[in-house]
Amino acid sequence: MTGLPLDRIQQVVQPTGAQTAELEELKTVSAKATEILAASCPSQVPITPPARIAAMQSRLEAMMRAVDIVAPALEKFYSSLTDEQKAQFNAIGEDTGPRADKTRRGAAQLTSAQACAAQTSRAAAWPQKQIEETVQPTEAQRAALDSLGTAAAKAADLLKDSCPTQALATPTGRLAAVKARLGVMLEAVKIERPALENFYGSLSDEQKARFNAIGRQRQPDHQG
Repeated sequence: MTGLPLDRIQQVVQPTGAQTAELEELKTVSAKATEILAASCPSQVPITPPARIAAMQSRLEAMMRAVDIVAPALEKFYSSLTDEQKAQFNAIGEDTGPRADKTRRGAAQLTSAQACAAQTSRAAAWPQKQIEETVQPTEAQRAALDSLGTAAAKAADLLKDSCPTQALATPTGRLAAVKARLGVMLEAVKIERPALENFYGSLSDEQKARFNAIGRQRQPDHQG
């Protein structure tokens, strides 16, 4: 969204006068998107699980707004190009620098797919047993924990089917895929968040402290 190589696009595509105006508009909205994303970064690392999932939702919503700002300008500029210019623009996304080759492009596509699959796998690895052993919930709290586990499983199922299955050739197609993935991630967070807040609110201060520690241990690998 904010990493479009706009100077390189201009150099490779060599837009005409009318196309240059569309590219300038794309530059303007890209800068706005960058500002939105920068403003959504938390000033400090959230300590509690409810605060972390709230920050995650805020970040995803900001990313969705950024996509919505960039997408129309990108579509307008891309549509204004000739077929030859579109092919040149598409090739930028495939990494066609002096040392680029099919192996590198394939590796990049594989890495992207693997990253998506790994993210989904982490979401599915809900630490139910660890939470039970650490927090030691009462019977009433266990019901809330079971509801949270159900919500987490439903969120993981949503994420499972949202990874792209093939490389997308056009920048507009790639941005559309980004928006689709963000939408699923946001929906998953909205499913899990109320159950998490309900369970956390049922805990004593001592139990909350132990639950917070689980989150800090998992934070490098899992944002939930």
